[in-house]
Amino acid sequence: MADGMIINRRYGVTDANMTSNVLETPPAAYNAGTTYALGAQVSVFGGPSNTTATMYESLQAGNTGHTPSSSPTWWVSIGTAYLAYNAGTGYATGAIVTSAHRLYESISAGTNTGHALTDPAWWLEIGPSNQWAMFDDMTGSQTIRPNSIQVEIDATGIIDTIGMLNVSAASINVQMIVDAVVVFDEDFSMTAYDNINDYYEYFFEPDERIDYLVVTGLPNNFSPTIKVTATDTGDVAIGHFEIGHAFYVGRVTYGAEFGITDYSKFETNDFGETYIVPRGYRDWGRFNVVIPKERVGAVKQLLSKYHATPALVVAVENYPTSYYGLIKDWRVEIAYPHESLLSLEVQGF
Repeated sequence: MADGMIINRRYGVTDANMTSNVLETPPAAYNAGTTYALGAQVSVFGGPSNTTATMYESLQAGNTGHTPSSSPTWWVSIGTAYLAYNAGTGYATGAIVTSAHRLYESISAGTNTGHALTDPAWWLEIGPSNQWAMFDDMTGSQTIRPNSIQVEIDATGIIDTIGMLNVSAASINVQMIVDAVVVFDEDFSMTAYDNINDYYEYFFEPDERIDYLVVTGLPNNFSPTIKVTATDTGDVAIGHFEIGHAFYVGRVTYGAEFGITDYSKFETNDFGETYIVPRGYRDWGRFNVVIPKERVGAVKQLLSKYHATPALVVAVENYPTSYYGLIKDWRVEIAYPHESLLSLEVQGF
């Protein structure tokens, strides 16, 4: 194989450099007496303590008196968000609040007032907020929004790689913008054609979707703006999203392996009946990589830096061998006078 392995040096996404059409703060509550413009956004609150906001966007101008939940020609749902935690508010059991991009559920038997979110007797941390699920360290937690997810990041330094895993979308547009000029603009179809071998299969095989997209080799520009728009006719979901600067490790050789570890439980009783308890699974890959002699030191330094630190690893182009996870084990063999052989294992999250 002539494909080169890269490790993406991830750029940090913060409130200051990221904007998204996925809302974390609910907009104002819907008011039947207000006339809403095209694109106006409102919340309909419910759930325990009314902390859950079902959010809607106006599809027309002059939108007055049309109830969002029952007026699909006037309103479209754009997801769910939660109110920020307030120490002075009394929360009922099951109320969900947000703080620092994390969600917490009140598990108290009575009114929960003034108890810190870190108090396990009163609060249960249940995961990232919807907006930030795609930026955490678990590919299984997805950011979900109907029809489209749009993310814009104002970066500093060199950005040449974009990675998205656990994706559900029909197409994804990627743009790089420098000084208000679009220097890269490409649409990527997420339809898979690996199972299409003839005309019969083209017409009668069900459509399959690719669940990841890694774009490398973006134009080298300092401090670009990266704009990504994923679209579909239903819900769009992204489990992991990152941008960064690729580090070239070396050439992957034949003999590479990849697969999954399944954590589901299979039990067979005395009558021979087997019961399956579905659980999660993890992707893994094992690779041998040829490294030029002069790059061995740099590779060792980078791999040591990512000890117990997740990274995006792209192993073999045109194969489903892109991982966000841990580089678990690696070793370097000084195999030839001018080249060394790196063996490593990647465990996806």
